Amino acid sequence: PNPKPQTPNPKPRFEIVCIKPYVSNSLPSFLSSIMRLKKLNCLPHLNLRSVLNINYPALHNLGIRVLIFDKDDTIGIYRGEKLHHSIPADRFIPSLVPFAPHAYIVSNSSKMFKMNYGELNDLAESKNLLRRLLTKTKKPYNFEEVREQLNALLGREVQRGEVAVVGDRLLTDGLFAAQLDALFIRVENFPESKCGFKIRAMMILEQIFMKVIGKAKPNSLTRGHLNEKPLTEELISHS
Repeated sequence: PNPKPQTPNPKPRFEIVCIKPYVSNSLPSFLSSIMRLKKLNCLPHLNLRSVLNINYPALHNLGIRVLIFDKDDTIGIYRGEKLHHSIPADRFIPSLVPFAPHAYIVSNSSKMFKMNYGELNDLAESKNLLRRLLTKTKKPYNFEEVREQLNALLGREVQRGEVAVVGDRLLTDGLFAAQLDALFIRVENFPESKCGFKIRAMMILEQIFMKVIGKAKPNSLTRGHLNEKPLTEELISHS
């Protein structure tokens, strides 16, 4: 009998972006990575000063059911072994309750798992919030691992436009969100933040990208749609 014609493999829905921002010392290579951000439309949907400027009820009304937060420089900051600053727990954690238990931490910093954010950790644990999702790879490459974990935690497949990613970096949090088909909310670093020269240089280039290409302003909408859903200024809390 004639063999059945082979059907081509379906095109993967999500592109794996091979960017090595941590090991590249080449400025042209890094600038090429930055331009990839534009190609993949990795500008944040919202560019905010803090996680406290997110209108969480409006986010829930939009259909967001899962929140994924970066940790260091997003909700807190350590210096050495000492907690230097964190978001006020009494203002932050209660706003996440409508999403419980599906508000998680995905952090690239291994030391974050040893560090306690004091009252923030205690209140989050009491509300079954901000559990850590552990992955073998780092952002932005771990989006498939995170997707599989979310499917298991939800008991169904996570849907497009159902996830919001909150973080401070375009090359990690932004690319990670784009490949999850997620809403990306960028927040500013804490003024007290101190990091190595290479990371600081990349952050400066990301900020230039935001201002020149993205024309992003603090506490503003940068992109007007999430998939087919229109976004409005209602998502921003100015309190």
